[in-house]
Amino acid sequence: MKQTFTLLFLAAFLTINAQIDQVSVGAAYSQQTFYDIETGEKTSLNNNSWDLAFSVLGFQDASILINEAAGLDGSELELYLAPTTNFNSDISPNDVIERLYNDEKSWFDGAFNQPKDPSNFADFGWGMYDPASMSVFGSKVYVLKMRNGNFKKIFIDLELTTYKIKYADLDGSNEKTVTFDKMEFSGNQFAYFSFNGDSVKDLEPEGWDLLFTRYNSPVPDGEGAILDYLVTGVLTKDGIRVAEIAGKNPDDVTVQDADGNYSSDHDVIGFDWKEVDINTVQWVVYDDLAYILKMPNGDLYKLVFIDFEGSSTGVSTFSLNPITPNSIEDLNAIGIDVSSVFPNPNLGDFSVKVVNNGNADEAIVRVTDQLGRRVHTQKAVLSSGTNQINITTDLPSNVYYMTIQVGEAEMVQKLIVN
Repeated sequence: MKQTFTLLFLAAFLTINAQIDQVSVGAAYSQQTFYDIETGEKTSLNNNSWDLAFSVLGFQDASILINEAAGLDGSELELYLAPTTNFNSDISPNDVIERLYNDEKSWFDGAFNQPKDPSNFADFGWGMYDPASMSVFGSKVYVLKMRNGNFKKIFIDLELTTYKIKYADLDGSNEKTVTFDKMEFSGNQFAYFSFNGDSVKDLEPEGWDLLFTRYNSPVPDGEGAILDYLVTGVLTKDGIRVAEIAGKNPDDVTVQDADGNYSSDHDVIGFDWKEVDINTVQWVVYDDLAYILKMPNGDLYKLVFIDFEGSSTGVSTFSLNPITPNSIEDLNAIGIDVSSVFPNPNLGDFSVKVVNNGNADEAIVRVTDQLGRRVHTQKAVLSSGTNQINITTDLPSNVYYMTIQVGEAEMVQKLIVN
């Protein structure tokens, strides 16, 4: 089902319901906008403000993304796998064929990572990880078609925590090298590099959960083939899990509808909550579609889209409401009573008491940090009666979130490590 709204109706509706919000990606989709769910704060960037994004999470993540957001204004950036692994070799544009895209489901599989061998943990696509030096040494050469139509070849190393970006014209002229330490961007997902001035930027706001943007996604062409198509949609930050509930009045959607449907893919919301009506040539959104968002700390929100104005303004209108988690009630319903974590605060070792009335065989304890990254997972066999699950970690001092899951029911509690 679909719904349309007039601007007059929306203006009236917005004045009486504070839980309705709007986010714009600009006319002609010229921007990408970070959105903070808790505060409603919006941070917009022009599509040409960065070109490549380098993961700065931990020591062993080396995802590199290309900025796919531009396109309508003729400033699209394209990435290709070079026909050689020798950076010093001349390359002809006629030999550049294999185009690469970011994986729309994971922040950790950027376009540069696509050539990797999934069965080899050390293969990051663009380079191979060396455990002895804790570095990723470049093994692939890539070709970039720049926003102005010129071509550049590029080669990347990651020496411990320092990225080294080397690029030049295809004949080797105008070679440049840029380096930066990922530790300077601690707390972010990515550091953002722009060829304009060879600058490395901190563009992520301190708090964000949703990114309204353009990105490439495999879309059926209607004739049996799949094409990578530039779409406008919403991507979630790493650590947020989303359940899509379709075919039901959003007002009637509850947290129970999300049980068993949560996904960590960052494009679950994506772009397909809307379509163009071929009769009116206007954007419409589906009125039987809702999303349940589970935050890293266990908070739950229901997201429902109301309107999309298209390229004229780039404005999306939606409702976003916190919903009360019923995880403890769910656990109690299957005969599970979970006591508080103890001790809390602790030094990294703690216990959880679980009383099982004989209805469950196993519990899973997960610990995540404040960015939603899983830092510890432990399974425990449950016997009938009182169980004490002892957790031993080497976590540094910080605030974490512990989730205990039994079947589809789970509860979340803050964990403080001193």
